[in-house]
Amino acid sequence: MSATTDTLKTAQELQRAGRVDEAEHIVRQILDADPQNAAALQLMGNVAQQRGQHGQAADYFQRAVRLDSGDLTSQIGLGNALLRLGRADEAVACFRNVVAARPNDAQMQNDLGVLLANLGRWDQAAECFQQVVVAHPEFGPAHNNLGNVLNQQGRTAEAVECFRAALRVAPDLVQAYNNLANGLKALGRLDEAIEQYRLALRISPGYAEGHYNLGLALFESHKPDEAIACYREALRLRPDFVEAHFNLGCLFKSQGLLPEALASFEQVVAARPDFADAQAKLGLTLKALGRAEAATTLARAIALKPTMTEARLALGDLQLLDGHLEAAIASYQDAARHNPGSVEAHTHLGNALRAAGRD
Repeated sequence: MSATTDTLKTAQELQRAGRVDEAEHIVRQILDADPQNAAALQLMGNVAQQRGQHGQAADYFQRAVRLDSGDLTSQIGLGNALLRLGRADEAVACFRNVVAARPNDAQMQNDLGVLLANLGRWDQAAECFQQVVVAHPEFGPAHNNLGNVLNQQGRTAEAVECFRAALRVAPDLVQAYNNLANGLKALGRLDEAIEQYRLALRISPGYAEGHYNLGLALFESHKPDEAIACYREALRLRPDFVEAHFNLGCLFKSQGLLPEALASFEQVVAARPDFADAQAKLGLTLKALGRAEAATTLARAIALKPTMTEARLALGDLQLLDGHLEAAIASYQDAARHNPGSVEAHTHLGNALRAAGRD
């Protein structure tokens, strides 16, 4: 092993340990002596990437690839840097080059499909995953990912079959159970969906999303107590799970457990103040509890999402109670304008106008 190779290995170990300044100092010394050292350029690309300097990283990786077109690691690094720079087409081209050089690499082909799916290029992603499952039918993740793409395309029944195929070859693939359950639920087959969610949780009891999804299905099956237990377990596993807090709050509110609902909605808006539906539910709960801050919260929800009929009607009701008849009329008019098919909005507006002598 040459002295340069040894030095590069030392620099690589430093970079992987997060000691990027020391790594860069060593690599620059190598490049000063040999500007055409492809391995050193690749390592400089890694250092720049680690610092978030994606433009510099792309430059180093491109130089490495020009010197050694067979350097697939630099091709992958270049693709990742280009992605972060928003240059998706060039990034995809890099990953396609890698796949072409590794035609039998199921994982790499699958990763290309995932990239295309993340870019919303569903047809290209589906083609990519289909190539994998034909050439490597034993590769479960590709079946699962193909199912996800088909689901995005509205082909739910076909997606369900893909998830089943994934589980035949990879029976411990938890995400495939979850996806299969989601597909069955979308097809209205709730009992089968619940069974698949439970199978996923037997394999991975710490899977917070699985507990949450099971809770949704149980709620739809009119089993609120079991749904509450599932949401609570999801939150025990992941306390910052906003959707679980929100749905738990909705369930509490539907059961008349207003203090519990209030606590859940407060958790949601603290984490995500721009969550309009949560602001509205919080405002409605505050109104039901007779709390003064209800009107302010409802107004905040409406500002985030002007089409919220229920929030506008509730705000109008509060304004009416406070003796602000014209403000209430304006709220009811807005509700009727945003939702002209709402009988409730027109009824509230009609009653308010009559009270104002403006029938």
